[in-house]
Amino acid sequence: HGSLKFYDRGAGMGGLVLAVFLQKYSPATQIDIYESTDELTDVGVGIGMFPRVWEIVRFLGLEDDLLEVAGISKDSPRKH
Repeated sequence: HGSLKFYDRGAGMGGLVLAVFLQKYSPATQIDIYESTDELTDVGVGIGMFPRVWEIVRFLGLEDDLLEVAGISKDSPRKH
């Protein structure tokens, strides 16, 4: 059987989380991410995630990094 290929067009949260999942649990998968901008920067907008998505982020071990990038202390109160 052939290998799995995953192409993500645009660096959105859903595609990036799926790419991390595939890299972790299907290491033979070829993953290509295409983004039209040369540099990813903050634009002052928020990202809302449903509780199930946050559970997946936590399961993949991304929670601490995501909170750090967002500038949120792990001890700060938040809904999830």
